[in-house]
Amino acid sequence: MTGFAPTDRVLVSPVYLAGPGNSTVVTRPLHAAGWAEARTPAGRMFSSPCLRAQIADLPDGWTISYAREPLAVPDWTAHFTRDTPAEIVSAFTTTLVRGLPDDHRDHRPGGPHHTLASPGDVLTVRGWRDDLGPLFRYQHAPDGHAYLRLNLGEADHTELEGEVCAAWTLYTRVEAAGGPRWYADFTSRTPLHLIAATADAFSRPDPVRRKARDLPERHLPFLTIRSAAARTQTHAARATARSSASVVSVARTPAHLRLANPTRSRR
Repeated sequence: MTGFAPTDRVLVSPVYLAGPGNSTVVTRPLHAAGWAEARTPAGRMFSSPCLRAQIADLPDGWTISYAREPLAVPDWTAHFTRDTPAEIVSAFTTTLVRGLPDDHRDHRPGGPHHTLASPGDVLTVRGWRDDLGPLFRYQHAPDGHAYLRLNLGEADHTELEGEVCAAWTLYTRVEAAGGPRWYADFTSRTPLHLIAATADAFSRPDPVRRKARDLPERHLPFLTIRSAAARTQTHAARATARSSASVVSVARTPAHLRLANPTRSRR
């Protein structure tokens, strides 16, 4: 990649082509919420304090499951393959973590966060196009490299066992059909607000941070890349300007007012 050293930090978009990134984006909120972590030969396992939700970090990716009772048979599962950008996985897991204490009641009808917007509605607002077939409904990004697929067939228990296509699938690819891709599957009982939060992160235009060496080579022609250092310098310059303005303001404050309010004078 011209213009950047392998260790340079860069800002890239779209996020769905940015590569997996740093897994701590996913795990840090879990630890902060008191989830237990266990390391096994297969990978890392995270359990919620209520033991109803489990997250497995395995060689093939992230698998999330939820059951109505602790450690029971899952009601629904979600799976993100290994190359899924961490920001997209985190959108799902962080929303799950926040909703567990009240079993997502705030997102149900009548709750303060309930919305009628579906995952597809989130994408439509951002200009994604529809393609309806006999078995699936597709929505695809304007660049043609990211997709949401909705399975129009009836779901049954075999869905949890992976014997049929999941109800919802997010995926991306830059080659023709059958080429390398990452994908995320959600079974039919997965709460829609979790999938909608994931679709929002999936389609958001904001750039994400990566090291130049971590960008997937096959995605480079389709990425917008700029230096993260320039953005950091701009933020630093703005902070310095605000600090200088504050100093000037204090310096021009009459002495008798500063003495009358010693707390403000120490700022």
